[in-house]
Amino acid sequence: MNNVVNRLLYFAILGGLLVFVSGILFQLDQEQFGAIFNLTGTLFTLLGLVGLYLLQAKETGVFGFISFFLFFVALALVVGVEWMATFVMPVIENIAPEMLESEPPSPIREGYMITFLLLSISAVLFGILSVIKGVLARIPSLILAVAAIIDLLPIGIPLSLFLFGLSFAWLGFKGLKKEVEN
Repeated sequence: MNNVVNRLLYFAILGGLLVFVSGILFQLDQEQFGAIFNLTGTLFTLLGLVGLYLLQAKETGVFGFISFFLFFVALALVVGVEWMATFVMPVIENIAPEMLESEPPSPIREGYMITFLLLSISAVLFGILSVIKGVLARIPSLILAVAAIIDLLPIGIPLSLFLFGLSFAWLGFKGLKKEVEN
């Protein structure tokens, strides 16, 4: 089991770093590269989340499983959103740019809202529970919860990408270090 957890923690580290770099790329107006890095990073953090959960599964109990499951589902939905942003949106921008000038129509708008609200709520739950139980490193767990709250703010997306990426890379690194010590 430790070997599997170690590999999953490497995904947390790599995914966190890719998400962090995507935030930099978006700030440099490198939208397509930023989208590719964000999609790949989010996919890797989804796998890394499993390793982080396995490190604290026993200590967090049923509530830990619920927060993990909700966070996993939310990240899986975000992977879908990121896939669309990476591969579908550029095509729409070339074919019908006027479609992207207004708010997305229903049910796309509601789907986005539900996805990112679930992401924020579940990340806060997972982060706070990790802080309380103390199995995972507390500071990056708290950063994860803060990133999820910031993500809900209108100006929060660039900062939340940096914090989300930082927290996952840090949690993966500290978890890997803990696994090596045991």
